[in-house]
Amino acid sequence: MFSHLLASLSVLTLLSQFAVSSPSGDILQARQDATNVVYVTNANTFCMIMPKDAHTNIGDSEHPGGMTTYCSPNGKYSSSQGELPANFWKNVDLQSGISSSGGRYAQLTGCIRPELVDRLNTNDAGGQYDPSGGTNGQGNPEGSVCLGYNHYVELVEPAGNRACIKCCDNFNDCPVDKDTSGCPAVIPGNYFDSTGLPKALDYCNTNFKNFTCNDFPSAHSTTRMLRLVTVIELNIEPRPSPILALALPDSLAMGEEGADRGDEGGQRRLAG
Repeated sequence: MFSHLLASLSVLTLLSQFAVSSPSGDILQARQDATNVVYVTNANTFCMIMPKDAHTNIGDSEHPGGMTTYCSPNGKYSSSQGELPANFWKNVDLQSGISSSGGRYAQLTGCIRPELVDRLNTNDAGGQYDPSGGTNGQGNPEGSVCLGYNHYVELVEPAGNRACIKCCDNFNDCPVDKDTSGCPAVIPGNYFDSTGLPKALDYCNTNFKNFTCNDFPSAHSTTRMLRLVTVIELNIEPRPSPILALALPDSLAMGEEGADRGDEGGQRRLAG
């Protein structure tokens, strides 16, 4: 019996060596470089991958050493991480819960202010970060993870003033094979097209004038899918609005309410 006790203590000691203090508390997983992670707790508390060097296109950053972690002011937990401005999101929608495949997920979708982030070029059509792409499927960045989940996918589209990130338990809930299709195709969600614009024109821009849908690029693509002949002449003044405080669990293990309700929507809070 004493030998069994020693064996149990040895296992516990080994596991404790891999425990990491996550942004929300006790998550048991391998130690992870703080500059190679993403996570989503709420619209005020998150980390994303960004280019490491200033004024770099997303596609040009996709090489070893070209990417790093940037976090919201509330989400940053290491001095090695970059810090996004508090008003990085102009409008943002959080969704979390249980997907139709039975796995947890958490996502942020919406409109961003790329001009406030010196890592980005405002005319860059953008691109995708994920843990399964890149050389030999090792990820861009290689070895990156979403804390508390098995998979993630993130797109940043500065020219469209748009970004999205989703963390998932199940691989199929975070598709990484649509990187040229743009945020709405990869992570369906709210991109704030409810201001009278055609739904297909969910481009997060606040000043449309003398443009057709055919003029707006999609990430990594020169294909123009929309062929509207109507010229849209709008000049919508941006409406500043603080992100709402979100009553969410402290743990990164999100989606319990969604599981109880049995719907894919889970928890959803809107800020804009």
